[in-house]
Amino acid sequence: MAGFSAVYAVGESIAQFLRNTYPSSLRTDHPCRFEVAKSADFADATAFGETVVTLYLYRLAIDQYLNPAGAGRHGTSPSRSLPLDLHFMVTVWTDNKHSEQLLMTWVMAQLHWHPVLDRSNLMALGAWRPDETIQIMPTHLSHEDLTRIWDVVEPSYRLSTTYLVRVVQIDPPEDATAGPVVATRFRVAEGVA
Repeated sequence: MAGFSAVYAVGESIAQFLRNTYPSSLRTDHPCRFEVAKSADFADATAFGETVVTLYLYRLAIDQYLNPAGAGRHGTSPSRSLPLDLHFMVTVWTDNKHSEQLLMTWVMAQLHWHPVLDRSNLMALGAWRPDETIQIMPTHLSHEDLTRIWDVVEPSYRLSTTYLVRVVQIDPPEDATAGPVVATRFRVAEGVA
């Protein structure tokens, strides 16, 4: 049952996955850190210091296909999971053009070759179910939309691409204050006393 920290755990899990899979052959010539960025990090272009690849959650949305409107099964409205789609922007921060292009290509290849992360790759903080997975897929963000994102932040444009992570199911907390069952519906088979 993914909890409220699952969204945070997804970004950190992807960054950790990239850290763990970054090969030593590249690490020697192109040292790099992989971090999750927050909005405030973009206020200062020098905040990242050395070469860094950041994952920035720029949009969080309810999955339109897994969130049907209306009541639950049989007219009841049970608590149900909140299906979330996470939109990340991946950016390379470096002054070296070779490193910039190599790192972006490497990250895109890793996420292409490993588009599904399961519980073994996800931080325990997310409180994942044993069978829970997330899917990572590239998204097409128009040049205009990407420019709008960069227009509102201080540093000039950096090489970036976007990914959609779906579906993160946020389960409702168990209600310990719920009262006892007062009525139930069941069928009694004929001939049973």
